[in-house]
Amino acid sequence: MTTTRADTLETDRSPVSDHERAMLGYIVECGALLGLRDWEIVAKKVAPGTMPEDMIAHAEIAYGRKVLTVSLAQIFWTESPEDQRVDVAHELVHAHLDEPGAVVRDIETQLGTLQYEMLNETYKRANENAVDAIAVLLAPLLPMPPAPAP
Repeated sequence: MTTTRADTLETDRSPVSDHERAMLGYIVECGALLGLRDWEIVAKKVAPGTMPEDMIAHAEIAYGRKVLTVSLAQIFWTESPEDQRVDVAHELVHAHLDEPGAVVRDIETQLGTLQYEMLNETYKRANENAVDAIAVLLAPLLPMPPAPAP
């Protein structure tokens, strides 16, 4: 069963609007459609300045748990609905591809720091490219995100 918590970060005390709350629920709905029904999905609107300026959204998976936190930067809210849908798909696909990343992270002690950093950077780039390609293919199969009230 997919669950949700629609929050703001500790640093963002502003209330979440009806549209924002609907968007956070939309992320959970899309997670269920993409096979994450047994995950807890936490969607958050983050405070301005919390994420790098070029970052639209970010997925974080809790170690050893099926808990995915999707953080949405301010720029996400200015995107077209089509781009938002791709971004949501992108962040959700990260949950499916986290296990190979865990394998890479687990071998640091065997490789040593320099070799691990080289492998990890190469893996992260390849993983992001794969996640994005899959998201672009899956996004049209998802419903459109909720529109803001006029």
